[in-house]
Amino acid sequence: MSQPNLSSFLSKSIDHLSYATLLLLLFLTPLFYAGQHFYAVLVFRIIVLFLGGGMLVEALVLNKPLNIEWPFIRMPTLIFIGFIVYVGFQAIFLSIQPHATRVEIGNLVFYFIFFICLLRIFSTRERMRSVSGLIAFLSATLIGFGVYQQAHHLKAIYGFWTTPGENTPFFSTFLNQNHYGFFLLLCLFFLVPTIAHTLETSSSKLREDHELIESIFYFLLIPLAMASTFFAEARAAFAGEVFGFVLFWIFSLSKERRKNALAMGLIVALAGGFFIYLFYTERLREAYQQLPNHFLSRMLIYQDVWRLFGERSIGGWGLGTFTWISPAYQSADLENSHWAHAWSEHLELLSETGIIGYSLFISAVGVLTLKSLKNCLQSRSHWVRLTGIASSTAILCLALLTFFDYYLRTPAIAMLAILHLAVLVRAARLYSAEPDDKPEGSPPSKNGILRACFLGAAMMIWLGLFLFAFHQWTTEKALAEITKEKFTVENADLLKKAVSISPDSPELWGRLGDIHYGRANQSGGEEFIAELEEAMNCYQKAIDLAPTWPNYYFGLGRVKVLANKPMEGILEMEKGIQQSPENRDLRLYTILSLLKLADHATDAKSKKLFELRAAQDWKQASALARPLTKTDFSYLRNSTSLSPQDKARLTALFQRMGEVEPRNTN
Repeated sequence: MSQPNLSSFLSKSIDHLSYATLLLLLFLTPLFYAGQHFYAVLVFRIIVLFLGGGMLVEALVLNKPLNIEWPFIRMPTLIFIGFIVYVGFQAIFLSIQPHATRVEIGNLVFYFIFFICLLRIFSTRERMRSVSGLIAFLSATLIGFGVYQQAHHLKAIYGFWTTPGENTPFFSTFLNQNHYGFFLLLCLFFLVPTIAHTLETSSSKLREDHELIESIFYFLLIPLAMASTFFAEARAAFAGEVFGFVLFWIFSLSKERRKNALAMGLIVALAGGFFIYLFYTERLREAYQQLPNHFLSRMLIYQDVWRLFGERSIGGWGLGTFTWISPAYQSADLENSHWAHAWSEHLELLSETGIIGYSLFISAVGVLTLKSLKNCLQSRSHWVRLTGIASSTAILCLALLTFFDYYLRTPAIAMLAILHLAVLVRAARLYSAEPDDKPEGSPPSKNGILRACFLGAAMMIWLGLFLFAFHQWTTEKALAEITKEKFTVENADLLKKAVSISPDSPELWGRLGDIHYGRANQSGGEEFIAELEEAMNCYQKAIDLAPTWPNYYFGLGRVKVLANKPMEGILEMEKGIQQSPENRDLRLYTILSLLKLADHATDAKSKKLFELRAAQDWKQASALARPLTKTDFSYLRNSTSLSPQDKARLTALFQRMGEVEPRNTN
């Protein structure tokens, strides 16, 4: 086989293998909790490295053009690279938690490579149609599993796919029902362009009335998807679907048919509303009557984020640092509210990256989306126009809903958003008459030395990304498989191995400190002293890496109390309270520690000192916006492990000091 033929064969093989790998990735992602499982994240990163590596081999070794529409995407890409460089600057000089910022930089790089690889793979319209069909199939499968699960009252399907909670009415591979609903929204936007392409290439008379066929699709399938989201009680996703589909429908129809379409849509909406009113009024009331209270609770987080933004409005705190710096989040998390993020991607990004970073990110995505949509609308192909409207509408809905939730934190949602953006760019360029600045996808250089330098640099980057993926997988695997209650030598060794690979992870050091503290409680003699020293070292290391996280101060404090250094331990706990002053759990734990020290004091002076300190802390806790009182301390999360003696100590203190009624904070 001659050299040109061999080169062409290898190029085609890489191309087809990359396309098959992409289909496999899209099919597997929803099966692993939307990509949130640590194995799923590792698989995604390995596949992205494989796709990117194949693309570089074609360009630098086989000397084939990349065909990624570089002249078209150049300006938005340079802006986005500027955003990554800025975030890297944050990780070195500005970030309050450099480890978290470096992790987010790695995630951004993987998503960026994924986007470039999609542009390379979507070289033909047929491939875009195939991917659209697969996504539509996944959407229909999820809805079908949901109906099957609800009809048979199953908590799991075939023992493999488990529900996020006992009351989840529809099957979901997501930990959040809104994420499930929005997954359906992003998927279903792909179906209409597929129908349009089928009609456009058909010889049937139906081709002449494609808008009628598309309208029938709206009235048959889309209401089913909305019903699925409605029954899943995904309120934000349901509202997003209604807005998105109405917007898509209006702009995809010709001006002559919009009036009739709006009339038909109004009739369907009224009929659907009347049907829901007759048969599902109670469900509607249960799902939406708490909406005002939930909105007010989110406003507390928004206020906290806005305060953080005000303190560093220009440069930000560092990408990925919100959970490490937000006292409101820390209070909510410890009181069992499980707020993972700020419930607003925009506010969180604004507080983390400041005005500079937020402007760069929004500019990159906004410029590329608007530029691509403009080209699509000017195309002669109905399929291209419809695809552009579909993908841009999906991106717009995501941008709006991320004001009220954190969808992009779910890997499957982020992947679908990037896929929509890649489809939009490719569709915009399929029939574009706009001249390129230079031949599309030309290799970096035909000079052998320069090409070798490019290849060497690419290999170094790929090695760094592989090590990053391996380190993150090791960290997440260790944290997922070990709980605080398993104080075994094997768990300690596993965490030490993970720490040696990722020594800048405060989570690993904190969990290792928990294990050594637990083993100290179960040992004596020299082993007891050694375990205490190990626990102190681990907690101190975690504090050095994450000085704004209160839990590690409390870990160090309880170790010092166990080491017969009670006042030093209490001072460490008070340092933790300073990081989250409204956190009632932390104050409750400190008060209880003081009461225990008072009961075990060997002299009257120490006993009196600890009791007085506990009373002072209780007075401070009773003056919080959400006061700690004798009627509600038993509902805090930590109280589930309180012994009867501990509850009696707290109750006695509250009775001695007198009850302070909670203030109305509304």
